[in-house]
Amino acid sequence: MMLCPKCKKEQLRYFPWLGQMWKCSCGYSGPLAVELTGRALLQFLRKIPKGKVVTYKSLGKKFEMHPRAVAKALSKNIQPNRYPCYKVVGSNGELGGYSGKGGVRTKRVLLKADGIEIKKGKVDLKKFEWVSKIIL
Repeated sequence: MMLCPKCKKEQLRYFPWLGQMWKCSCGYSGPLAVELTGRALLQFLRKIPKGKVVTYKSLGKKFEMHPRAVAKALSKNIQPNRYPCYKVVGSNGELGGYSGKGGVRTKRVLLKADGIEIKKGKVDLKKFEWVSKIIL
C-alpha cells in the first residue's frame, strides 16, 4: 500500500503495469510514479538485519506487487551499496540476480560477508530468512 504523496492519509493499491491515475480526496491527482513504490522498496531493504535475507515473494506481498515486479524494480537499483538488494533471494533460496557490479558473483561474496551460508547455490531460508511483522 502507498499513501497519497500530498496528504499522506489515503492509501491505494499500486499496480504499476496498469498505468493507473491517482485521485485523492485532498485534491491531489496525477500518474502513479514507479519511483514512489521503488523508493519505498529500496528504503525497506535498509531494515533487513545483518545475516538475514528476504524473498522476492515476501516483498511482493508487503508492497502488493508481483515478485517479478519486485525483481524488476530492484534491477534498477543504482546504489546497491546503499540499498542492499543483495539480501533478496528467490522463495526456494536461489540467489536470483544482482544489479551491482560483478552480478551474482558479487552477490554471493556480499552474502557470505554478511554471515549467510550458501550451499549448492542456495540460501537456507529456515536459517537465514528474516520473517517479521514488518513483512507480513
